[in-house]
Amino acid sequence: MTTLAEALAPRSDQLNADDLIPGPRVLKITGARIAKDGRDIKVVLNFEGDNGKPWKPCKTMGRAMVMAWAITEPEQFVGKSVRVYRDPTVKFGDQGEVGGIRISHMSHITAPAKVKLTVSQGKKSLFTFHPLVAEVQQQSDPDPAVAKWVADHIGFVVGAQDLERLASVQASGKKRFDWLASADPDAHAKVKAAYDKRFSELSGAGDDPFGLPPIDGRADADHGDQFPGDETQQEG
Repeated sequence: MTTLAEALAPRSDQLNADDLIPGPRVLKITGARIAKDGRDIKVVLNFEGDNGKPWKPCKTMGRAMVMAWAITEPEQFVGKSVRVYRDPTVKFGDQGEVGGIRISHMSHITAPAKVKLTVSQGKKSLFTFHPLVAEVQQQSDPDPAVAKWVADHIGFVVGAQDLERLASVQASGKKRFDWLASADPDAHAKVKAAYDKRFSELSGAGDDPFGLPPIDGRADADHGDQFPGDETQQEG
């Protein structure tokens, strides 16, 4: 029987963000290699059930895995797992927000890992990755209660008529919003995108009100995304 995920799957030779519209997935890596992809050289990761569509992580997520796992050779990826989701706020050049694949959890770490990486020219962003435990690995379908809260909360955000009201809505949902960061990163990203968009509409500002730099998909040569200066740490 054809599943909803199969029916919605985009036609492509690799895993992409739209494959994750139905929800996050846990990928257990079964193979890794370095390959030339157009003008770029990319890490190509095969995973269980990839159906011939490997994951080619963006440089930011690739570096995050390398740093968190202390990877020095491609074969060291094999046997490790990540939980990935579609982040709708990821930008690609002049196309704006097109969505991208982000990692929320990793196996083989014992505490949340914070990795600071360059995301655009002269700008860095701090990413947090949580340990991938059995409960998370078994999670596949979104929680209906979470989905309802997200839809309702975004409705209040969209309905905010001024910045004071928007701040009030954010304050009322802060506890759940913070919880979503680790429990359901996809839902967290949707709510944050709604906050950012409404703040911009009400204030007329184009900058992110939370002070986070944009994440785009330009090549390294275009935005200076380089290894030197990247930092990582694990919380005790």
